[in-house]
Amino acid sequence: MTALDEIKADIGQPITDLKWARSRCTEWNKILRSYFALDSEVIQDCEELLKAVVTVLREMRRVNVGQNKKLTREFQDAVKSSGLCDTLGVLTNPYEFREVNYPYIQLSEGLYHWRISFGAVHDSWTAKECQGPDTSGPYGSGNKEDYMKPRGKLRIPLAAFLAIASDERFVRQATASAENSVFPSSKFNFLFNWVRWIAPTIRAMRVGQYIDVKGWTSQMEDPAIWDIWVLWRDICDVRADGWDTDYNVANPLLRQLLRGAALERAHLKQVKEELLGDYRSPGGRKENSCAPDVRQACANCVGNSDLSPNEHCTVFYKQARRPKDELDQLKGAKLTFAEDGDVLQTDNNLPVFSPAQLGYLKIAPRPEVQTRCGRDVHVILGDGEVQQGMVSYGTWRTPTLNRLRSHHTQASQIAAEKKRSEDKQLGGSIQMSGSRVPMGGRPGSGYGVYAHHDAQTVEGMEALQGTAEASGHGIFA
Repeated sequence: MTALDEIKADIGQPITDLKWARSRCTEWNKILRSYFALDSEVIQDCEELLKAVVTVLREMRRVNVGQNKKLTREFQDAVKSSGLCDTLGVLTNPYEFREVNYPYIQLSEGLYHWRISFGAVHDSWTAKECQGPDTSGPYGSGNKEDYMKPRGKLRIPLAAFLAIASDERFVRQATASAENSVFPSSKFNFLFNWVRWIAPTIRAMRVGQYIDVKGWTSQMEDPAIWDIWVLWRDICDVRADGWDTDYNVANPLLRQLLRGAALERAHLKQVKEELLGDYRSPGGRKENSCAPDVRQACANCVGNSDLSPNEHCTVFYKQARRPKDELDQLKGAKLTFAEDGDVLQTDNNLPVFSPAQLGYLKIAPRPEVQTRCGRDVHVILGDGEVQQGMVSYGTWRTPTLNRLRSHHTQASQIAAEKKRSEDKQLGGSIQMSGSRVPMGGRPGSGYGVYAHHDAQTVEGMEALQGTAEASGHGIFA
C-alpha cells in the first residue's frame, strides 16, 4: 500500500484520536513540500500529487483538536517537530507568493484557495508563537475602512503597470479564480485585490529591472511604495476601446479583463443615473453622483403638502409581532389568495384565511407614483427601525433588464457547454436555467469556486464579468 493509498483511507468522520493525527504529520509534511516545490525545483506527476494534497487537506480538516490541553499541546509539538508548522507557515504567508513561478500551483490555488484553506488549519493547530505574520502588512489590510488611508507616494506610469500585468505570471494569477479577475471593476475590488494578491504577485515576479517605459525608475520596483489611488484613477480614465487603440494590450485575457471592467463601470454609472432619473433630495440638490437612498422620499413628495406619507414614492411598513396564543390557533390553517367564492375547502375542514383576513397589507405597484416620481419603493422595517426588506417596482428600464437577462443566459450557456465538453450524455435532454447549473462535484470542491465557471478563457471571463455586473445592479437598486 502506497502512502497515497493510506491517506485516502477512511475519509469521513471527525478524527479525535490525536495519537493517530500525530503519526500523520510527517507524511502530510512530505506531500505538501513535494507539491509546493519547497525542497526541489523538479516536480513530477503533478496531477497525482494534487490529488494527494487535496486528500491531505480533507484529512487535516477532519482533525478535532479537542479541549484536552495536554493532548492539544502534544499534538502542537508534533506539528512543530515534524516540520509541518514551518511548511504551513510558508504556504499561508500572505506576502510571499512563491506560486507565481509555478503555473500548476497558480491554477490549483484558484480552485482550492490553499492559502485560506491551510490557514484555517494553521491557526487552530499551531501555538501562537509559531503562527505567521498578522493580516495587516506592507500593502495594507484590504478593509473597506482603509479606502482613504495613504499608500505610497510614487506615481507609477500606467504603461509600466500594463507592462508588468502583461507578464504571463500576472495574467495566470489574475485569471486563476473569479474573485481575482474582478480587480479593475470597482475601487473596493481594486483595494481588496491589491492587498490580497496584486502587490505580492508583482513583488514575487521581480520584473522591475526589465521595465522599459518612460518615467520608470529602479526605485519603483517595490509595490509597497506605489500610489495606488493615482494608479486606480489612471485605469478608470481609459475608455473600454482605449485598451485596444491607445495602449494596444496584446494579451487577449488581460485586454478583455480591462475592457470588460471599463464597460461594467460605465454601465453601472449609467444605471445609477437611470435609477435616479430627475431625483432630487428634499434639500433640492440633484443626487446624480451616487445611488439614491431609497429611505428618503424625493423633493416632489416632501414638498407637496397634499400628499400623505402613504402616497410618497417611498412608503414604510412596520412589522408587528403576533401574540403566541394567536399563532397557535392558526396551526394547520390554510392561506390563499383566491377570491371569495373561489376557495377550495380542505378535506379536514381546517380554516382557510386570506391575507386580508389576517390583517396583512397588500403591497402592489402604484403607476401614478411611478409616473410622478420615477420610482415606487416599499420598505419593510423591523424592530428598532431596522430594514428587513424592500420592494421596488419599475426599477430597470427595458434595455437594462434585457442586458441583465443576457448576462445570466451567457453564464448558464458557458457553464453548460464546458460541462457537455467534459461529460457525455447518453440520452434525454436537460433544460438549464440560471448560473448555478447542476455540475456534480470533486473531492475538496467545497473549498473553491463553482466548477466550470472560470476566467481562463475570453468567453468565460465575459460570462463572469456579466455576472459581476448583474450583482452590482442589485447593490445599486
